[in-house]
Amino acid sequence: MGKCKFNEDWLKKKDKNGHIVCEWGKKEDSDTGFFCFVCLKKFSIAWGFEAIEQHASTQKHKEQCKVKLTASQLHMTSLRPNEKPIEEQPSTSKPENSQRSCVQLYSVKDGATRAEILWAMKMVVSDFPIEPSCDSIKELFSAMFPNSLPSDFSMSTTKARYLICDAIAPYFRQEMMKDYKDSYFSLCFDETCNAASKKELQVAIKYWSPIKEMIITTHLETFFIGKATAEDIYSKLNEAMDNAQLSRKRLLMLGCDGPNVNKAVTRLMNDSLILLGRRKLADIGTCNIHTVHNAFLKALMEFGESVSDFIFQIHNFFDGWPARWEEYEIIQDKLNLPNHRFIKHVSSRWLTMGPAAERVLEQWPAIIEYFTKHLPKKQTNTSQNFKNIYNFINQKLAKAEIMFVVSSVKMFVKVTGFFQREEPLVHMIHEELKKLVRTIFNRFCVKSAPTSVEGLNEKYYVPLQDIVLEDSIRELLETAQERDRVTFLHKVKNHYVAACKHLLTKTSMDYSLIKYLAILNPKKQNSETCHKDFLKIANTLPVAFEETALTNECLLLMQHQKGNQEEQRIETYWGNIFKRTFDNGEKMFPNLEYIVKAALALSHGNADVERGFSCSGRILTPERANMCQRTLDAHLTVKSALKNMYENKIHLVPLTPELMKLARTAYIRYKTYCEEQKQKEEIKKLEKKRNEELDREKKELKRKYEETKTIIEEGETTLKKIREEEKIKRETIDRLIKNANAMLKGGIKEKDMVSVNMAKSLLETVVKERKEEEQQIQEEEKIQKIVDKKKKTLITNFFKKT
Repeated sequence: MGKCKFNEDWLKKKDKNGHIVCEWGKKEDSDTGFFCFVCLKKFSIAWGFEAIEQHASTQKHKEQCKVKLTASQLHMTSLRPNEKPIEEQPSTSKPENSQRSCVQLYSVKDGATRAEILWAMKMVVSDFPIEPSCDSIKELFSAMFPNSLPSDFSMSTTKARYLICDAIAPYFRQEMMKDYKDSYFSLCFDETCNAASKKELQVAIKYWSPIKEMIITTHLETFFIGKATAEDIYSKLNEAMDNAQLSRKRLLMLGCDGPNVNKAVTRLMNDSLILLGRRKLADIGTCNIHTVHNAFLKALMEFGESVSDFIFQIHNFFDGWPARWEEYEIIQDKLNLPNHRFIKHVSSRWLTMGPAAERVLEQWPAIIEYFTKHLPKKQTNTSQNFKNIYNFINQKLAKAEIMFVVSSVKMFVKVTGFFQREEPLVHMIHEELKKLVRTIFNRFCVKSAPTSVEGLNEKYYVPLQDIVLEDSIRELLETAQERDRVTFLHKVKNHYVAACKHLLTKTSMDYSLIKYLAILNPKKQNSETCHKDFLKIANTLPVAFEETALTNECLLLMQHQKGNQEEQRIETYWGNIFKRTFDNGEKMFPNLEYIVKAALALSHGNADVERGFSCSGRILTPERANMCQRTLDAHLTVKSALKNMYENKIHLVPLTPELMKLARTAYIRYKTYCEEQKQKEEIKKLEKKRNEELDREKKELKRKYEETKTIIEEGETTLKKIREEEKIKRETIDRLIKNANAMLKGGIKEKDMVSVNMAKSLLETVVKERKEEEQQIQEEEKIQKIVDKKKKTLITNFFKKT
């Protein structure tokens, strides 16, 4: 029999102990030699793979494998110059000697943990549903990366949840706390109803990040609340600050939209801050994006509302009707129009009407053809929706009205789009809002009109024919009758007036602090009042500074910044300023640095929280409506941290020893949490059972009370009746006695024996009645005793217990 030679495929096979052969053995120099580095022994494989299996079956080998091949066993590996250590930051830091390799210890278990953490983060950042993302994932990865996936890797639905909630989220929460612990901050919040039909309150924090050297808005905490009263929201904001270990002395402002409940929250917070001995929150108004959007809605109520209704109706007419789309596409092809669908307009969203109206204008010839020629021929559609569309498009100036709405939207979208950017824009609020108001004023007012409420006066309005409109709208107006043209222009003027009135009365552009904050803009720093504006900002914020030093720094800043006004993010500009030092190494602008970093952290709008709701909506879907607050909050915390700190690039996240330790012990915390929740549920059940028992006791007590009360009432009624009968009987006896005495007296006097006998009979009747009266009195006493006893029982058993 010939000798067997080594086969490379043997290394990929598993032995009888379940270990892959390459984990404990390797080929020797000869074709028939094999070395076990677990047992440190050489043996021959001349008779094939059976020799390897026989060695693996020995007791010594099994004992050595239990020690050396366990997942937690450390192994030594040599890293090539360009490889990253397992637990080292994969950042831009360069090794001291790129040509020198290093030796590092690793374990299979650590490799599995690393892979599990990375996949869990990927699920969160990409909004993957947990259940399908864990289903057979180990088998999939094993097929994709043969012999590369750690053998201990596993990812069940439960494991993914506790890795996210009890390891990754707590880790990032701690890292973010380290970042913002010494920064001044604003809290931004809003509430909405989510897919679980629960009121969801999201709280975000806006601050200057020392790590990123820029303003960051990151998720702080999410709450499910019942009623969204001012006291409830105020309580949750305090809870969020306590959980994040945030000092109220560093709170700058509350960023929110404009409902009265949020104004009440601000009042409650101001009252608490005054008790702490610090000044009130900075006041720069509510979310300007909401205010500008509402100004456009006010304008639409004067002119353009029918366009909004038309866009709703035409979208709904085709939505869910494939046959109608098929017929409409034939007309699109016939007229050489793009096969575009109509865009859904959502009135609660920020100016979504613009794109929807532009799509309608693009499709206008096809709309006319379809609704005025194609459908009437079929005579099959008589719905109210069709009638409304038909009536609108048959108006002479319908297209002109849509074109006007599109032109109006563009003015507002420019501002709302600007303020939805994530960079700090508090220094641009006054300028941008003033520019918007001036733009609208110039369309219907003379140039000398003041941009204030006083300017909304007929004496400043231009003649109707001079109102600024696009040429295409003018051309359509020329084809209309004079009366229709004048009516159209009147409505245009009212549209502009309504928008300006709302902007002038509801926005914060005239707030004094908003005007001062404009000095943060590099283009405004050559102003002679630069140092005064900075002093006014400083006196509004809870920042400690030295007034003379701040004034000197402002004057020094103006000397250094002349001519340096290149376009860049405001944090980049100021970051470069703060890095400047004197020859002795001291900072040039220490006081200014504190003031500016705090001022830039003021909230210019609530777009960040709205984006948070969008993220939440992708996580808490109707299919996952049972998700609890803890899970949603963990997902949002991880998503926000990955976005702000690592730009959603998971491979850049350092798998530090702290994160690895949290991952290894996550199951213990998860189990503790489950036990606590179970205990809480048990307590709730006991409380519910106790309440049910109390309710039963109360019902029984009430029943007995009613029963006793009825007995007492019936007894008192009986007593009343008996007493009335006694009274009548007593009067009867008195009369009988009187009559008997008179009859007896007369009979004796007249010697009339008949009268005497009648008197005798009457007296006998009186005696009988007396006995009955005594019996009634005894019965009355019995009933009275029963009534008194029941009253005593009522007092003892009911009133004392209640």
